[in-house]
Amino acid sequence: MSSENNLTINKIIKLGWAALVVSASLLVISIYLVKFYHSDIVTYSIWLTFARIFGIISFFIGVFSIAVGKWNQGTLLILGSVLLPILSLYIHQSI
Repeated sequence: MSSENNLTINKIIKLGWAALVVSASLLVISIYLVKFYHSDIVTYSIWLTFARIFGIISFFIGVFSIAVGKWNQGTLLILGSVLLPILSLYIHQSI
């Protein structure tokens, strides 16, 4: 694999990590809105939808990372994108 391709793959993986951080941030914001501001269900749903979109992006970049041989980053991205919503549901105690 050429150096230029490797650099592009690394940039895509960094994008996956950024998407995972954004997803986690949006999940925290949604928890904060519900717990402290007793936000309505529409606002809460919008925040969760955006969090899941970024989580799905992170998941697919994790799959791509594994496909190109970056097993560590890919596995961590997939685990993070799957475990964050489970943690959020555990904290919310509902869907």
